[in-house]
Amino acid sequence: MVIEFIGLDKLAAALRRMASQTGPGVEEGIRELSKLFQSEAASRVPVKTGRLKSSIQTRCEGSIRYVVEATAPYAGYVEYGSTSHLIEPTKSRALRFSIDGRVIYARRVRHPGSAPRPYWRPAYRETVKKAAKVFAGVVWEG
Repeated sequence: MVIEFIGLDKLAAALRRMASQTGPGVEEGIRELSKLFQSEAASRVPVKTGRLKSSIQTRCEGSIRYVVEATAPYAGYVEYGSTSHLIEPTKSRALRFSIDGRVIYARRVRHPGSAPRPYWRPAYRETVKKAAKVFAGVVWEG
């Protein structure tokens, strides 16, 4: 799942200016902020199998560009929920699942949908609250 925040281009430009003026401290601050966001998101994600939580990763795409993403294909459905939808098999003729210990086969199943369980947006808000402290610790105190 990738969430794009509008207006970050101005912030990125300001951070690039800061990096040219203050040196490696800004780079370290951005790296620390991305790690903090990854940790916040992972701590808030609902866990059933752990696949979604382990899919939350950070990668560096330049000196002051870090991408934090949840790569599990259903990450967005957990964050935003889903509407009722039909599930059909893709690699076989029937779906197989268990209910109360009984094995069931079906050609299709109507999923009732799911309620949103936000973890990404709350993690982002919490990280923004802590950003000044992170930068103060690495940029100005060195």
